[in-house]
Amino acid sequence: MRQQIVQVSGLKKRDMPPVACRYREGGHVGLMFSRPKTASGGDRIIDLDELTVGALLSHKLRQGEERRKWNSAYRDHGLVCAHEDGDGDALRPDHVWSSSVG
Repeated sequence: MRQQIVQVSGLKKRDMPPVACRYREGGHVGLMFSRPKTASGGDRIIDLDELTVGALLSHKLRQGEERRKWNSAYRDHGLVCAHEDGDGDALRPDHVWSSSVG
């Protein structure tokens, strides 16, 4: 992992100016991009199984199709998970959840 998104909420969000972004006019309100915390200060390494790697590769291909479809309107933040409307914008952490199949 090279970057993470941290959501700022409550009074901090209200008092915080938008975070500048070269891809989004007006920046990001209540979101901060930062490097993941590691002891070495470098990128965080995560071991993934083959199924997960396959799913991520498939997802990357779909993102490539979205980029081509949206052309110059696509704002590539270099994210694995971006808005599904195809503009490439960051997902807000409070809008992402996982569900388990039971």
